[in-house]
Amino acid sequence: MCPQDDLLLIIIFTHEYIVNIAARRLCRSCYNSAMKIIVATPDRFVLSLAPEEELNETLLTFCKEKNIAGATLDGLGATDKTELAYYNLSTKSYERHHIDERLEILSLTGNIGTLKGEKVLHAHGVFGRKDLSVLGGHIFSLRVSGACEIHLSALPQTLNRAHDDATGLNLLCT
Repeated sequence: MCPQDDLLLIIIFTHEYIVNIAARRLCRSCYNSAMKIIVATPDRFVLSLAPEEELNETLLTFCKEKNIAGATLDGLGATDKTELAYYNLSTKSYERHHIDERLEILSLTGNIGTLKGEKVLHAHGVFGRKDLSVLGGHIFSLRVSGACEIHLSALPQTLNRAHDDATGLNLLCT
């Protein structure tokens, strides 16, 4: 047992009844990350990413270590360096934009799947500026600034992706 282990009580409430109570030991030092696992059940996780962590790298590493081949996720937080993109269907290419400013992550949604045997993150986000204007798009990279809270739900099967010639995208497939 690792000296940095935390004992975490997990309580799930449904209609005012306690459905499940479980004690788990989670080793934070087992990850090459400052990310904290706040809540863990067999198929759901609440994760807290630390400042300067890269969203894609951190989540893909976590899913590899937990052997998660399919998941959905949502989140919120703050970033100070982001690469967003708009997919231009006419040219079948992403129009990338590097944003080096502090933004609130108002909404982040996506999934984890596999493409040619490798885990991939597909995520989109909506971000708020200091003046309350918003921007959004496909997330190519995102560095956490203040915090980033992710709710990840593992699926019982793999989410597969394959290249689609008609759109030029790597789409979900059976």
